[in-house]
Amino acid sequence: MDKCEKIFKLNTDKTIVFELNYSCNLQCIHCYVPSEEKLQRRFMNYSDAKSLLDQLQNNGFKRILITGGEPLLNPDFEKIYTYAWDMGFTISLFSNVTLMDEKIKRLLVEKKPALIRVSLFGGDIDSYEKVTGHNLYKVVYANILFLKENNVNVTVKIPLLKQNNLVAIREIQQSLAEQGISTKVEVRILPRFDGDNETVNYRYRPEEIIALGIDNQVRGLEKYKQISKQFDKKVKDINYCIHVCQPFVVNPECKLQLCFFMREWTIDLKTVPFLKALEMLIEKISNEQIENSEFECKGCDKQYMCPYCPGWAKTEVGMINKKIPFLCELVEGYENKYNALIVNKKNEVVENE
Repeated sequence: MDKCEKIFKLNTDKTIVFELNYSCNLQCIHCYVPSEEKLQRRFMNYSDAKSLLDQLQNNGFKRILITGGEPLLNPDFEKIYTYAWDMGFTISLFSNVTLMDEKIKRLLVEKKPALIRVSLFGGDIDSYEKVTGHNLYKVVYANILFLKENNVNVTVKIPLLKQNNLVAIREIQQSLAEQGISTKVEVRILPRFDGDNETVNYRYRPEEIIALGIDNQVRGLEKYKQISKQFDKKVKDINYCIHVCQPFVVNPECKLQLCFFMREWTIDLKTVPFLKALEMLIEKISNEQIENSEFECKGCDKQYMCPYCPGWAKTEVGMINKKIPFLCELVEGYENKYNALIVNKKNEVVENE
């Protein structure tokens, strides 16, 4: 088996992710964090976060993402956020915003993040409760509007699950659009990062997703026309992850890992400086004998439009370089859909001449 290519050139343009904790106040059925991880309630503390932020700034990094679990559960959230903001970092925050009390609201208005992405787990009260186990839909919706009204850049992600009311999702998208708030319906429901596949039972099959018509057809067609011009574009393989993207996630134990889903390789940032840890982790992964080193996707003619992710492959099919059948079917379905739309439009033009 071939080893991964060994190259190291520091990429300071990437965003470094701070996973402040795995724990969450919701019990979402599709969450990729295993239940046992949530129960252990491990938190990144202020001292470790401060040390890391200092090192990142000294090495030229400018952007961080704060996430969890639910990051607002972390007892040191306000101190960590404030320190990062005062240092001049561009901050993105991923949150379910159910824990946004007056103090947090004031903080986010006075020290605005570059972006808050809110996870909205349904388009109505009933769907939200089915997914999360909590009746907090109205709280989330009100907090989304609060952020917008106070000029905080807020976007909304809605996971597409069988428990969702699709009519309600379309209605809430329209309502938020009228407020100037963009939404994304997320079809990528992944297995838990310990390999538990229960979560995929809640996602729609590729042909169902396409039939549901959740995409903006006009915008989607224009995007397809653009990306189809880049037919030679290749999907990102493990070498891209290691050497271009590079390890970017710091977990609640303050360990550096490659990404959200490939967690078997880590370096402890409590004992090793960040830059050295980055080099060590790249070297560590590069020396691995990667299973199934023959990349299954390399001959595919749909790479130009495929959002393939080695981490996704690792969690869903167990190997980094293996194709993901769900994704293959989804990409092929959308390619067929948009090609058919293009043909129909051409036929309409001919008929009208």
